[in-house]
Amino acid sequence: MRESVEKNAPDGSQPRNSPRERDEANGTNRTSQKAAAAPSAPAAIVSSGKSPPATAGRQVRLIRGEGDTMSVMFSYSPEKAQKMKTIAGCRWDPLVRCWTMPRSETIARNIFALFPEDEFDIDPGLVFNVSPRSRRLPKTGLLVRAEQELKLRGYSQLTRKSYLSHMRHFLDYEGKEAREAGEEAIREYLLYMIDTKKVSRSHHDQAVSAIKFLYAHVLKQPSAIGEIPRPRRQRHLPVVLSREEVRRILKRVPNVKHRAALMLGYSAGLRIGEVVRLMPEDIDPDRELIRVRQGKGRKDRYTTLSRVALEVLRCYIDAVQPGRWLFPGQTPGTHLNTRSLGNVVQQARERAGIEKHVTFHTLRHSFATHLLEAGTDLRYIQMMLGHASPKTTQIFTHVSRRDLARIRSPLDDLED
Repeated sequence: MRESVEKNAPDGSQPRNSPRERDEANGTNRTSQKAAAAPSAPAAIVSSGKSPPATAGRQVRLIRGEGDTMSVMFSYSPEKAQKMKTIAGCRWDPLVRCWTMPRSETIARNIFALFPEDEFDIDPGLVFNVSPRSRRLPKTGLLVRAEQELKLRGYSQLTRKSYLSHMRHFLDYEGKEAREAGEEAIREYLLYMIDTKKVSRSHHDQAVSAIKFLYAHVLKQPSAIGEIPRPRRQRHLPVVLSREEVRRILKRVPNVKHRAALMLGYSAGLRIGEVVRLMPEDIDPDRELIRVRQGKGRKDRYTTLSRVALEVLRCYIDAVQPGRWLFPGQTPGTHLNTRSLGNVVQQARERAGIEKHVTFHTLRHSFATHLLEAGTDLRYIQMMLGHASPKTTQIFTHVSRRDLARIRSPLDDLED
C-alpha cells in the first residue's frame, strides 16, 4: 500500500492532490502502480518552482517540469543518486530538491529499468508508450517456443508475426513470467490496451487470440485464460466503387505493370497478396481462368480471367519478360511489394479525383458487387472470392443497387 504524502507543502501552500486522490475525487479507482503494475499514461505536475511534497519509502515520483523537462524525486539514497548520474542529461537541482532531465521516452524507460523494485507515482500529463513494466524483453525462450508451435500448426507468416508481436507486448507489459499472470492480469492488460492505447476492436480481438494461444498451446495452462471475453464484432459495409469510378482509376495508372496488376485484381476479385504472388503459369488464357495458389486459409481456387485484362497482361509480358513472379519486385527474385501496389491505388484515386476511402481491397468489393448487380448467382461469387461461408459473401447484397434501383423514393412522387 502506498504511503500518503505530506499534508502540506514545505512552503505552507495547499498540497496538490496525488493522482490516486484525484481519481477518488472523480469517482474512479486506480490500483497501486508498482514496477510490475499496469502502465498508465505517466502523470504530469507542472513545476512551479516550489518544493513538491516529499516522497516516502521506496516510492519514485516522475514529475513533469517546465518546458521539455521532467523531474524524478525519491527519498535520499546514495545508491539511487549514483544511478541517476548515469542518465545522460540528468542533473541535481538543489532549488527544488529533485533530479531534472530532458523529457523523453528513452530516459523514462531507463529510469524504470534502474529502479525495478520501486513503486512509481507517475502523473497523467507525461504520456509515453512505456511504463514501469516495459523492460523490452528480448526474444525469450517462451517466444521462440511460441513461434515453433505456430509453425507446427501451419499458421501463415503474417499470422505468426502478428501473434508474436501481441505476445511480446503482453509480456513486456507484465514484466514477469507469464506463468505468474492469471486471468486478472490478462484482463488488466486488455483494459489498458482499450482505455490507454485506444486500440481498434480488430486489434483487441487479435490480442485475445494471441494470448489464448500462448496459454493454451505453449504454456499448457488453458485454465489461466478463464472467461476472457472477445469484443463484439462491428459490422461495416464495404466501400464500393461505381463502374465509372473503376474506369477512371485504371486510366490514371501510367505504368503498364501496375495497370495490369490492378486490372487483374478488379476483374478476378483477387486480394492484394494474391496478385503480387501470381506466377506466369497461373494464367490460363485458353480456359480464361486464373489459378490462385494458397490464398487466405491456405486454399487453392480458380477465378475468372478477363479478356480485356489478358490483352493488357500480354502487352506487359512482351515488354518486361518477367521471371518467376508475374509482377517482380525491385530486388531480384522477389515479387512486387503489397505496400507499393497499395500506394499505386492511392495515387490513382487522387489523380481521378475520387473522394471515397479506396484501397486495393475496394476493387475486390467492387468486383463482387458489380457481378451481383449483373445477376450472377451468389454461390459463384462466393467460389471466385474464396469465401468459406456464404454469409461472408451475402454482405454484398447490402450494397448492391440491383433491388434498390427498383425502389422509388416517395419524395419523387410529391407534386409541387
